[in-house]
Amino acid sequence: REQQALQEQELANLLDQGLFDRAVALALTLDHPFRLQQIVSHILEHEGERSDAISPQLTAVLAALRLDQVATLLRFASVWNTNARHSRAAQAVLHCLLHLHRPEHLAQLASDDNVLRCLESFIAYSQRHLQRLSNLLQQSSFLEYC
Repeated sequence: REQQALQEQELANLLDQGLFDRAVALALTLDHPFRLQQIVSHILEHEGERSDAISPQLTAVLAALRLDQVATLLRFASVWNTNARHSRAAQAVLHCLLHLHRPEHLAQLASDDNVLRCLESFIAYSQRHLQRLSNLLQQSSFLEYC
């Protein structure tokens, strides 16, 4: 219990120092999906609106992860993706991972049933998010016309 409190304090210190790569690794080790989502969202917010490009800082952070950590991150991100509020972080993580890893590496992950289910849920919820955003875009175009 004391060890966990020390690790929690270390995680807070890493975030304060802006050492996101080490903070992500520690949050994965501690199995803190919400904390990890906050870190990813923080990175994305500080890079500004770059919806059409890969986040350089997030890519650098995710590039340092081991394959088992990538599997855990995918599991967390698939849960984030179920909520529209957190879908941007989930989609950014997936986008970076797909650009970072070769298909052979991802195939190794897909051999795990849990990872395969996570990827399938990404597809389903991503389609819902796309439909929701398309409807919003259509409604905003209608408002501009009026």
